[in-house]
Amino acid sequence: MNLNSDYHHDSIKQINDLNIIQVLNNFVEEWHHKNSLKIQYEILNEIHQNVSTTLLSDPSVLNHDLFFLIIQLMTDMLNKWSIMEQQEIVCFKCITDLLYTIINKRINELNLESFKNLLLNNTLVQSIKYFVDNSLSTILDIDEKIVFGVSNLLLIFIELQYGRENITNNPNLIELAESIVKWVSSIEYFNILINLNETKSLTVQENFLVISCPHYFSRYRGKNNELLTNSLCDLMLQRYEQILSKLTSILPDWNESIMTAVRYMCYALRQMGEHSSTRQHFTDHLTIIDSILLILNSSQLQNKVLSDEDNFETKLLYAAIWVLSPMGKDPNLSAYLKDQHDIQTFHTLTNAKCQALQMYAYKILVTVMNEDDIKNLTDPRKITAIFIDFIRQAIASPLHSSAGGKLQGLLFNLKGKIESKLFYIDRAIFYL
Repeated sequence: MNLNSDYHHDSIKQINDLNIIQVLNNFVEEWHHKNSLKIQYEILNEIHQNVSTTLLSDPSVLNHDLFFLIIQLMTDMLNKWSIMEQQEIVCFKCITDLLYTIINKRINELNLESFKNLLLNNTLVQSIKYFVDNSLSTILDIDEKIVFGVSNLLLIFIELQYGRENITNNPNLIELAESIVKWVSSIEYFNILINLNETKSLTVQENFLVISCPHYFSRYRGKNNELLTNSLCDLMLQRYEQILSKLTSILPDWNESIMTAVRYMCYALRQMGEHSSTRQHFTDHLTIIDSILLILNSSQLQNKVLSDEDNFETKLLYAAIWVLSPMGKDPNLSAYLKDQHDIQTFHTLTNAKCQALQMYAYKILVTVMNEDDIKNLTDPRKITAIFIDFIRQAIASPLHSSAGGKLQGLLFNLKGKIESKLFYIDRAIFYL
């Protein structure tokens, strides 16, 4: 469908923060008057391509009738996902692209209520749940644009709810999380991961299984989070042991697909280490820690991490080291990590280009090193600066300062070391 409406092109030239509402009013009038999917698509496409995301995320725009019409159209389409026609499929993906562009990293105190009013409605969330509940067995055969669109919707709801307890405990989102957990524990998910190899690239449909679903699970913080995670642990930790054992045997040959899939496995594993009741399951699956240490100790991966802060290798090692970060809270896991670790691995990673990876490397060193070793760490000013900057970012971000977030874990770790008198004020490397 190509744009061919002179009306739209003329109106777009005039769009700015002073007349955006009038332009949207005109779009609504045409939306109703012509009631054509082609016209609706043209309106969506013009907004996406020609209106700034800053303007689109303004409450006055989000509250406009046009956006509620868009949400209703998308919901109606998703409710008939198995019989969507090609034009509807294209339009559906266009809507989800637009919505994700608007919301991505743009939620703030001014527009939060508008986003909630627009997105947090029963019919929309239930339409996503309907897809999730009924598509697992046929996911590999579903049009990739539909799957990509639903992936966008999961990202949108991750962005909307994370760090916001009043949203994440919405009954509809609790039900959605329960449905997604079934995908993470499915044999379909396991089969894709166990059959990964150095020549395979993931399809959009496979990405939904091995990336979108574990991503949603790993970021979910609803009141039933601990219960859901416990329901997964025994089965998934056993499967992850098998998968990681197989994949680490070909570690030097990992391609981008394997690195990405393992990265999101690590996010799920980190979620399983979040609570004491879930963390204790790792004691029966210690080879997972061995596999994580093998990944972190790969010189091939380390070389990439030391030279660049934004690549597949850095993201992978960040996720892998994050798995280990709560292990110090369990005496058995902490003791195993101390016995199995190679201290040089974490020393090397303190020089990573990615500051967050540096911080976690120092955090693991605090767990595995004795007092004398800690005192001999070089460049205490650098270490202090890393932790101060991390805490500043965490305080400013609900993603990190929420219950179970990174700030909470860091402060727990520091508190334990201070109480055990491993740090002294005059030379502490982690005092803030």
